[in-house]
Amino acid sequence: MLDLVAMSADDSALAEDLQFEEVLKFSTHFESESVCAVCEKVIQSLEASWKPDNCAHVICIACFCQYAPETETTGLPRCAVASCESLRVTEMHHEISVPHGTLIPIEGMDSRKQKKPLDGTIQELGQCSYGGDAMIISEFYCSICMESMHIGEVFPIDGCTHTFCITCVGQYIAAKVEENVLSIGCPNPGCKDGVLHPEACRDVIPLQLFQRWGAALCDSSLGELKFYCPFKECSALLVDDPGHGEAAITNVECPHCCQMFCAQCKVPWHDGVTCTEFQRLGKDERSREDLLLRKVAQERKWQRCPKCKMYVERVTGCVFIICRCGHCFCYLCGSPMSRDNHCCKVCKRTW
Repeated sequence: MLDLVAMSADDSALAEDLQFEEVLKFSTHFESESVCAVCEKVIQSLEASWKPDNCAHVICIACFCQYAPETETTGLPRCAVASCESLRVTEMHHEISVPHGTLIPIEGMDSRKQKKPLDGTIQELGQCSYGGDAMIISEFYCSICMESMHIGEVFPIDGCTHTFCITCVGQYIAAKVEENVLSIGCPNPGCKDGVLHPEACRDVIPLQLFQRWGAALCDSSLGELKFYCPFKECSALLVDDPGHGEAAITNVECPHCCQMFCAQCKVPWHDGVTCTEFQRLGKDERSREDLLLRKVAQERKWQRCPKCKMYVERVTGCVFIICRCGHCFCYLCGSPMSRDNHCCKVCKRTW
């Protein structure tokens, strides 16, 4: 009986040594420029990688979380490389030779006498161990809060192998949007490949922040195509669709307030005035009242004083007009005239 107990203790120690050697083997052979076998991106550190027990593939934590499938035999994730048939945790029965010539499987040992695997070391390295008690990776290191987090809190960054916890990513996005930085990259200062997209971050940020971020991105992408309804009581955001070789549309209706405006001049509709004529008007002549007066003047054929721009209506008499500003001009063509000659030198008319 004492021989069996001693044999069990020795085999347990041997199994533990095998586990530790496997971890050290992977940590010593990890290169600073190791590449993920799935996304083919450079893995920045050992903590951000995972290597299956029974194959040579090195996988970044981001790909491990997203792509590691489950096997039908064990229900445990296997290597994330599609062509690799190796299980992430192999249900191997390691047989160990004992002095008496008997072969005893590790899982057949007395569990009460067997020592636990090196949990802390294995979890820190992101490496699972061999044997019946092989561990599933359960923690990762967030380089923002510098804490070891549960694997369920990981947020992989699109385009790179860096991973951070959900809480830190949410706070990082909130700070960037507050600074009006709309194109948000990986939180790692030296990373230029990682990108954060609103849809991918929708579940880790508040709804109000998501809507603000999305609206700002939409607003910036529209550029010169965006404009606002010219009516102050509406001011809805609108998009100008230039079309492809089609005639320019001028008279349109705002879909929000249902008022008419000019899509070219971006002002309330200038009835009776072309866009070219409107652009020639001074800022003090573009109000709705001024445009209405201009329309009435055109219908009644009123003439404007070339000097003071006031409208003049002739009731009866010749073409000679003296404005209240003192300027003399022809009522028909607007040419200057002298007080001594009431016959227009341009249109050759008196009446």
